[in-house]
Amino acid sequence: MDISSPAERGRGGRRSRRIIAAALVAAEAAVLLVVTVLGFIDAAVRDSGSGGIAVAVICLLATAWLGWTSLALLRRRSWARGSALTAQLLLAAVALGTFQGLLARPDLGVVMLVVAAVVLVLLFTADLNDPSPRTAEED
Repeated sequence: MDISSPAERGRGGRRSRRIIAAALVAAEAAVLLVVTVLGFIDAAVRDSGSGGIAVAVICLLATAWLGWTSLALLRRRSWARGSALTAQLLLAAVALGTFQGLLARPDLGVVMLVVAAVVLVLLFTADLNDPSPRTAEED
């Protein structure tokens, strides 16, 4: 039997949605890092020159951005929702681009769109900037 008050149950639900959103953003960062490393190794084998290095640097910066955003979501920073929203909109744009062209990969596009949509829903349903005091277990 659950003896917690409705307010306590609601706070736990918001916290779990915040944690899920942060975990998904962290997973995006990890996948981007793996893709960057594998792509850089592939580019090094092909000797693509400075273009491959520039793309690798941009991907590493994006990975750092997603990782920082994930931590900020967990710490309830005021800027985290805007940062995550921007990242998900960019991910959705990339996903839509994978549906067309010579190297079209609709299967990857669907996965990226689903992840972006789930994170967007979590961003707007979770109370990421809850003004209530933090408990010791949340810190």
